[in-house]
Amino acid sequence: MENDKYILAYLLRVGENGQQYKGYFAELENSLKAEQQLVGGRITTYPLSDEIDIISCDDAVAKYMKLNRALYDLQGNFITAFLGNIMVVRHKGDCFTSIRYEDKEIIEKCLKPIERIFAGQVFLADADSLLKWEG
Repeated sequence: MENDKYILAYLLRVGENGQQYKGYFAELENSLKAEQQLVGGRITTYPLSDEIDIISCDDAVAKYMKLNRALYDLQGNFITAFLGNIMVVRHKGDCFTSIRYEDKEIIEKCLKPIERIFAGQVFLADADSLLKWEG
């Protein structure tokens, strides 16, 4: 299966100061190099659904990246936390493909901004108060 040269992704960014930003759609080059540049290192994927993947930095903890989003299942159970920039895309087989605009609802429902983690408990930030990425 041939890769599309560019794909539409949903990006969830966090600044070096720990400021999280509202998610947004962006067209990106569909290459390992572009994905690694966005997340800040080797990529790893985590399934959000059967067709949707979360792409993040494999060694985000070792690189002391800032907290970004907490992943919850559709029943509201906490699964894991993501550090650093992440992107959400679809896949067909082994190839990444464009996310759909209608996927935003499930992405925002399952990936929630983290304010802090203390004593094993995740405290969420108010998603409505996040700033728009201006980078």
